[in-house]
Amino acid sequence: MIVLDTESLLIFYLGEVGADVVEDLLKKVLRGDIKGYLNVINLTEFYYILYRKDPMIADEKVGNLRAYG
Repeated sequence: MIVLDTESLLIFYLGEVGADVVEDLLKKVLRGDIKGYLNVINLTEFYYILYRKDPMIADEKVGNLRAYG
């Protein structure tokens, strides 16, 4: 089981150092190898940070996260 926070999501989506680790974890979630969780507060914070930069990107990235289930 993993619990993602805002910082790990930003690292992944902004391609910062450690993005590969987050990507591997997300792939494991997609395959059903592990359960992944994200608090709604962290999702909201993630959305807000991206929204300030570009509302369309924020919508796209949150949509991608929701697709993970």
